[in-house]
Parts: sequence; C-alpha cells; structure tokens
Amino acid sequence: MTSVFLLTPGSGPGAVANRCRFALQLRVFRVLQKNGFFDFSRHLEQIADWDDTLIADIGYPDDAPTTGEPQVWAAWNSAVSGVLAKNDPIQDKPLELAGIGYEIQLPEMARAILGGGSTLCFAVTDRLPAGVAPGNRSA
Repeated sequence: MTSVFLLTPGSGPGAVANRCRFALQLRVFRVLQKNGFFDFSRHLEQIADWDDTLIADIGYPDDAPTTGEPQVWAAWNSAVSGVLAKNDPIQDKPLELAGIGYEIQLPEMARAILGGGSTLCFAVTDRLPAGVAPGNRSA
C-alpha cells in the first residue's frame, strides 16, 4: 500500500496542476526451485523476463472543475509513443471504475508469461483523517 496526497489546484504563479503523475515499475523474474533451493543455473541476474512501467495520472480534466471524484488515466510505458511529458494526461480517455477500483490489462508480453487474463487492480481513495487506520474509514 502506498499513500500520496494531491494538492489543491490553483491558478497564477506557483499553481499546482490538476493532476499528479505516478509510476509503478513491475518486473517478473522466473527462478526455478530444485530440492527446496533456488536454482540460479539458468537465471541471468537482474534481467527480468518481463518489465514495464505503469504511468498513472490522477486528478481532474483540464476543462472540468476540481471537485467531485478524481479521474485516473493510465498507460503502460511500452504503449506510449513519444516523450512522456508531452502526453498529459497519459491517455485521451480516463479509466472506468470497476467496482471499488480500477483495472488495467497487463501488456501482451506479460500476459504470455502470467496468463491471458492478467490485470493490475488498484484503488484511489480520499485522504484518511488523522488517527484513522487504513481499512477503518468510520472513525
């Protein structure tokens, strides 16, 4: 679990943008086990079988008020063409809420290793008041 806080957007000098950008790097390594021990004889150290970075923008569209629920735009770095900073938000359309969170399918290479239906699921929640433990929002 990670916690990050969005600042209140504003206007004028020193204003905070309507969105915050996050990056989550995922790597998959395959290491076999023989007789209860890891077998590194067919393993190339520090080279992942698959590795990519999810880029997520969380906040509000440029043409919308900064009230209500924030939106999430997300894309895998391998699927973004050009300079990342020129893509703001990272995708044209925000992700749709799936239950209590968001889901994004893993890239084809990852699905070939982990299985065809592999997805990454995550949630975006409000900041918890001081003294409230994660998972206990009623205090």
